[in-house]
Amino acid sequence: MPDPACTSSFVGLALHLDRTGTVIRAWGTGLGWTGLVDPTGQRYDAVIPAAIVEAADLPTRIGEALSTALPIHLSGVEVLQGSSPLHLRVKVIPLPDRSFEVLILLDDVSDAVEAVVRAERQACQARTAVLAANVAHEMRNPLSALSLALQVVEASDPRHRSVLEKVQALVVRLDRIVEDLVEFSRPPPVTLRLVDLAGLVRGALPATLPKARVRVDGPAMALADPSLFQQALASLLASARDAASAPDRVEVHVGPGPRVAVSDDRPPLPASTRDRLLAPFSRVGSRGDGGLALATARKLVEAMGGTLDLPPTETPRFTLRLRLPAPEGSSPFRAGSGGHSG
Repeated sequence: MPDPACTSSFVGLALHLDRTGTVIRAWGTGLGWTGLVDPTGQRYDAVIPAAIVEAADLPTRIGEALSTALPIHLSGVEVLQGSSPLHLRVKVIPLPDRSFEVLILLDDVSDAVEAVVRAERQACQARTAVLAANVAHEMRNPLSALSLALQVVEASDPRHRSVLEKVQALVVRLDRIVEDLVEFSRPPPVTLRLVDLAGLVRGALPATLPKARVRVDGPAMALADPSLFQQALASLLASARDAASAPDRVEVHVGPGPRVAVSDDRPPLPASTRDRLLAPFSRVGSRGDGGLALATARKLVEAMGGTLDLPPTETPRFTLRLRLPAPEGSSPFRAGSGGHSG
């Protein structure tokens, strides 16, 4: 078993505990994450955020490691860090050369998890784009012919004009869906620059949702394409507007950092269908979803290197959460903690 001192370059948070669970030594880049200048002499559950202690069930894991003299590895611990998910790899390692001592290693693997999810989603979007382009190609000619035939029939026999106008409206709707499919299949051109998200949000609200409530928590600078961000934001605001009980029930929370959350008071969705809301042509709710608007918004955000998702656990208000790349110099560890999910 390596001496804890030999792992001082560990990237994350490492705690060396004695038999009472008191921190003998702490090191790693995540020390600032604890909110303590020096955790030495504190119990581990006073140093590690309570959400992580509970999600990883650390008291049980420490007991197992000490009773079996075998290390415990947990690769899928997820908690909420403010409004964002934090993915951790947790190791509880007993130290046989020191009676009843244990080493706890917490490694933030959120970026790696998000990269895998993003890659899988992009592969799915690529397949969808190919299918969309093929479907659009096959539908355009028949729709044009049908529209022309309706115009000819209406001109020759005006008695059925009202019925024909309804059919023509459906043809126009189908044609719009085809155009959306074509647009969805095209990768957007992206030009990233440093932007103030709060300024962009305040600029978009008067025309889109003037009665929405806005809260800004600190600086909200990000690397983004202003045009793509505004397009994505417009889709989120439209979804919230259509789903909320009233326009003033929509809230936009900007910051801290490169984050924007749009929430409303729509009825809660079952956990099994929440993520499908962002899939193309989703029909998992009664209002504020469907079509390609939200799927396109997520594609635009991911084209800028960001993420658009829903919180992993149920919250009092329905929230769509947008996060963009941060400017250079932001900390790899994020302070504070929220709830947890197992």
